[in-house]
Amino acid sequence: MHNSNTINTAQQISAPLGRVLLATMFFMAGLSKITGYAGTQGYMEAMGVPGMLLPLVIALEVIGGLAIMLGFKTRLVAFALAVLALSQQCYFMLIFQTKCK
Repeated sequence: MHNSNTINTAQQISAPLGRVLLATMFFMAGLSKITGYAGTQGYMEAMGVPGMLLPLVIALEVIGGLAIMLGFKTRLVAFALAVLALSQQCYFMLIFQTKCK
């Protein structure tokens, strides 16, 4: 049987580590959109998404990623990033399904 101290120690290490790894994914995605701004904006517009939304997406990914890394408003920011990721996935899935028909 596990010692409760061992379980608590594992949770104390794994929760921040998981938070940093998850946040890094969004943070790096935001940075890549900054470095490839014109290409990303062109791709968005080609898919029917207004390019003017790109700064908002970048801000949410970069600032949200940092906020999660630092543990600031973690649940709220995680929810916002989840909504962003799910909406992107659903939108682009519908586009590709439509183009494949």
